[in-house]
Amino acid sequence: MKKYYLIIIIILLFSCNKKSENNSSSDMQDRITNYELNVPIFNQGNEVFYKFGQSEYESKPSWNIGGQIFKIKLFDIVRVYKWPSSESNIINTLQRNTDVDIIGVAGKMEIINGYEEYWIGITWGENNHGPQNYGWVQSSNLKLEDVFFSEISIISTSTNDQENLILNVIYTINDIESEFSIFPEKQENNNYTFFWDYRNDNFHYSSKPGLYVWNDETKELKHLSYIISDGYLNWQHIVTNNFEYLILYKEIENSIGNINVWQIDDGEIILFGKIYDKFSLNENTLEIVKYYDVLYSSGWRNHEGEDNWMYGNRLSAEEIEFAGYYLEKNEVPEEYLDHVNQIPGINAVLFFIVVERNIETSEEKITGCIYIPVQI
Repeated sequence: MKKYYLIIIIILLFSCNKKSENNSSSDMQDRITNYELNVPIFNQGNEVFYKFGQSEYESKPSWNIGGQIFKIKLFDIVRVYKWPSSESNIINTLQRNTDVDIIGVAGKMEIINGYEEYWIGITWGENNHGPQNYGWVQSSNLKLEDVFFSEISIISTSTNDQENLILNVIYTINDIESEFSIFPEKQENNNYTFFWDYRNDNFHYSSKPGLYVWNDETKELKHLSYIISDGYLNWQHIVTNNFEYLILYKEIENSIGNINVWQIDDGEIILFGKIYDKFSLNENTLEIVKYYDVLYSSGWRNHEGEDNWMYGNRLSAEEIEFAGYYLEKNEVPEEYLDHVNQIPGINAVLFFIVVERNIETSEEKITGCIYIPVQI
């Protein structure tokens, strides 16, 4: 009888030990999975490589209008940050099963809740012109493919028939090298800048997206910011000499164009504005225009600066007073009235205040007014 009890005790002990091993194995697998999602940067040869991800969901190329990026379905609720930092603002919370496009990985990690986290750039929600939203999530919130990759590097330069600089670039994914060419914008002091994101034909989701600068004298490539070019096709850009501000602008000959200004270090936009005809920058001072009024027929002012339906700017009390005084003391030029009378109700004359704005201090100075004939 004692023999049977001994056998039962041995079986029970073995069973408990087996269960404990399974739990340990499960805990260890969880830790391994978390670790594999957050492997530190390591060196392979002279290049910096990264590894992240184990995928439970199918990834596939998307956004044929630009380069090859990847679409996944979220497996849990995810908080989206404006910038790749836990100190950045949370701009949205995406629900489980939301489709998102992976557009890149930040070139830095952060210790969050005891784990090393990559920051993954995503876009979500679509319209006819591309993604509607852009932000950053922690890598442990996603399931990604196992990828080894390098950052982009410049291997040579050349020029085209117009003597514009061409940068010949290379990157590596899983020991496969890819080469391509990009056309940067000329800045001052031998600097050339370009955006590297899903609008580029050769973009890959494992790269570091954003704004880069190449110095043609020192041959140094530097990542400046995680600002991407989404929504700014065919716009030109300027980076100020101190690398503090990015200015994107679109000129329209003899008409109203657009200008936007960002702080490079944190991606905060400090100006949505309008320009007339050509972009003008004097050190840190921009010339912008602000909509005040529309003239539909001779001597009839329609909106009196109160309605922002056309250009959406907000006028200060000083600007409204200045514009009103100007219109009261100055006759509308005859050629503009002729333009209005040619097709009444269709042809119009817009009236703008011209302002000099310091992008560093946000101080503005009124310098004049301008009439612009249009069709509405």
